[in-house]
Amino acid sequence: MGAVIVFKDISEKKRQEELQNKNYEELVFLSESSMRFLQTNAKEEIFEYVASSIFEFAKPRAIIVN
Repeated sequence: MGAVIVFKDISEKKRQEELQNKNYEELVFLSESSMRFLQTNAKEEIFEYVASSIFEFAKPRAIIVN
């Protein structure tokens, strides 16, 4: 009686899937952001929107928009 064990390296496939998911999330973000930006009227709203969008996208600790 015997056994055959086969391992397949799927790390490249996993990396590609993660990259596709990241690209899709960025595309959705840009699409939603552009629609919200077009609905913004006042100058102050634009600055607030840009700052909040950058924060949402980049997840930094602080953002200053001048």
